[in-house]
Amino acid sequence: MSHSPEILDVLSPVLTALVEHELTDDQRATLERLLGESEEARELYVDFMSLHSELKQAHEPLAAQTVAMIFEDLDDPMAAMANALGDDEGELPGDESKRRVPVLGFLADVGHQAVGLLSHQTPFSLFVAAVSIGTLLTLLAMWTRPVFHRWMAQGTVAVAEASVAQLSNAVDVHWSDAQAAVAIGAGLKVDDKIAIEAGLVELTFAKGAKVVVEGPAVCTVESRSGMRLDRGKLAARVKSHAVGFTVTTPRFNVIDLGTEFGVVVDPQGLGDVRVFAGSVQVEIPHADNPAEILRSVYLVAGESVRYLGGDQVAAAPPEGMPRFVLDIIPPQQKWEADENTIPLGNLFDDSKNASLRVAVASDTYRAEAHTEALGLATVKAGGLDQPVELAPGGVRFNLANVGGGAGGAGVAANDACRPHSTIPIRTVGKHFEEGSIVDRQSEGIGMHANGLLTFDLDELRGAGQFEGKPLQLIVDRAGLNDNQVEDSRGNVRTIVILSNDTQVLGGYINGRRVAIVEKDGVFAFDDVNDRIPGELLGNGKYASFNLPVDSNVRYLSLVVTSGHDVTCDHGVFNGARLQILEPDAPPRQKSAE
Repeated sequence: MSHSPEILDVLSPVLTALVEHELTDDQRATLERLLGESEEARELYVDFMSLHSELKQAHEPLAAQTVAMIFEDLDDPMAAMANALGDDEGELPGDESKRRVPVLGFLADVGHQAVGLLSHQTPFSLFVAAVSIGTLLTLLAMWTRPVFHRWMAQGTVAVAEASVAQLSNAVDVHWSDAQAAVAIGAGLKVDDKIAIEAGLVELTFAKGAKVVVEGPAVCTVESRSGMRLDRGKLAARVKSHAVGFTVTTPRFNVIDLGTEFGVVVDPQGLGDVRVFAGSVQVEIPHADNPAEILRSVYLVAGESVRYLGGDQVAAAPPEGMPRFVLDIIPPQQKWEADENTIPLGNLFDDSKNASLRVAVASDTYRAEAHTEALGLATVKAGGLDQPVELAPGGVRFNLANVGGGAGGAGVAANDACRPHSTIPIRTVGKHFEEGSIVDRQSEGIGMHANGLLTFDLDELRGAGQFEGKPLQLIVDRAGLNDNQVEDSRGNVRTIVILSNDTQVLGGYINGRRVAIVEKDGVFAFDDVNDRIPGELLGNGKYASFNLPVDSNVRYLSLVVTSGHDVTCDHGVFNGARLQILEPDAPPRQKSAE
């Protein structure tokens, strides 16, 4: 279809800026508004991004040559193109059935779109038209033109049957009896089927989409940018260059607009669609005429819909949705524990009269930090905009100059973002949505900004009978939890403070030691004579701590602050533990940002 001049005029500069990575905040807002309001805008967006991707990935060498040839050799290139395409029905030459042929129908759509775009003398329309013509003739050559077949014989265009996707990962797969096992790394061609009874399979498509299929499921590869799900569950992660990725099912289709989404299909063809990020178009085709769309529903991040049969759909609350797996990630390697290791989160579920051995052995997932637990002196959530006592009767510390704020979102928890949360801690640098993963992923402490947790090391020394021995604090990865990776708003500082009843003995921000100053009995990080490290962002980078804790240190405080936004501040001290050392084996300090 051709697009109205009004839509083209508005979207031309926006989409051009998008592909040139120069999109402003105002243009982004305009794009999101139009995609939400206008089906025509969504179609143009998909058309443009698909053509842009094709040009970059496959047609750059041939498109320019093709466009030059057609305009040089034909007196009326548009008429020649229209004649080559036939009518809008895309029928095969000599085919009396007038049957719609998907490939030629697509070529017709592209060609007529190019003709319409050439009537608008804007850089955007001319660019898209040129790309359209280049893509069109490349594809047309594969079907009808002998001259192009000669080019292909010379290696200009590859037409040999090739893989359009790859089975890129798999975990605990039980293949269906009728399905031969497919090895990790194997290529998949059009019409290749995947049938599994259990486990997870990851498919990476040539155009860039990644899909995790969870058994039991049956699906089929349809193209470089599409697949069919007959039954089962999948989650797709589609970046902007792969926009237009389509999941067809027996009774409804899901068209991506650059997003992350999940689809479930039951044996009757009913199912659910959930959008984690971006947006999708859900289409319900006529059962007897798939080209006729009975209903179309536009969904954005956080929205879900349930297909009920016929043309009926209903909004579905996310909490009623099944869990989806967006990434296949091996469990994080657990550090080796021995009798000299104290996992700090394990203390949260034990009383103060417990022995250290019993406290370490118990490990309740999502246990809440509280001052009645063994070794815990202070637990705070919020109130860090004012000087606070690190421990009852201990020193006062002002954290305001390192992001300390008044708000808080719950106290620290063992191996989870907060007590009783459905969000486990994980720090592998890949995003996951809340609810998509609920089982324990790694050991450590989760703590929102503005949170503070102080351990009384003398209490632990008494419970474990290791008085006088030095300790070593080890944190494998400190920073934002994976559920906020890739979120531009996410930011935290992870802080460690060592103190006794009267003095601060050391302070560290994001793994780096920072000088301490004292004024009127209140301690703080020195932001005048020393550099304060910036926040850790949602880019998958973490700090680590490997710090000496001398026998004269009584209190160990862990703190999470945020620079500005307290809604994206799920801090993590992954692998937080104390190592008991012998006096003649001092720890080696090794911390890195």
